[in-house]
Amino acid sequence: MATGFARDIDKDVIRRAAKGQRRAQRQLFEVFYDPVYRLALAMTRHEADARDLVQDAFIKAFTALPSLHEPGAFGGWLKRLVVNLALDGFKGRRLDQSLDSAELAPDWSNATEQLAVLDDIDALLVRLPDLERALVWLYAVEGFEHRELATLFAMKEAAVRQRYRRALAKLAVWASNGDWQDAG
Repeated sequence: MATGFARDIDKDVIRRAAKGQRRAQRQLFEVFYDPVYRLALAMTRHEADARDLVQDAFIKAFTALPSLHEPGAFGGWLKRLVVNLALDGFKGRRLDQSLDSAELAPDWSNATEQLAVLDDIDALLVRLPDLERALVWLYAVEGFEHRELATLFAMKEAAVRQRYRRALAKLAVWASNGDWQDAG
């Protein structure tokens, strides 16, 4: 059984949901709720905002579902929809925060190895500014490529890579200092 947004779902269920059949829509909701909520929470950082985003995502998905030409692409299409809604929510808020160069770890390339051993990476991620947290989550967890993120965030790919590296470096410093438990 596939996990995340790559879940196995009968294409007929997707076709019926596109026609407005509530039972099929409910089935899609139940199958995809967990990955949608997890991504929404990672993007928004707040449970209430994540729940709102989940609701908005499914409403928009069921409204736009008739335009989906390939039912087998539903999971990826839904994932992109959630990301775009989250990014829309970021508009108007300051995504970019100044970076104190003292926060940078001297060797950011080891950051992922350091972070992989932590029990609760979420406690560190919440400390990052919205943009950096989104970049780390979308790249490291959801599997987006830097070029895709550059398009999503309307940034140059080099800038995305730099922000990603800076975010990893911050996380590595916080993890090595052991002050990640104070996050919140």
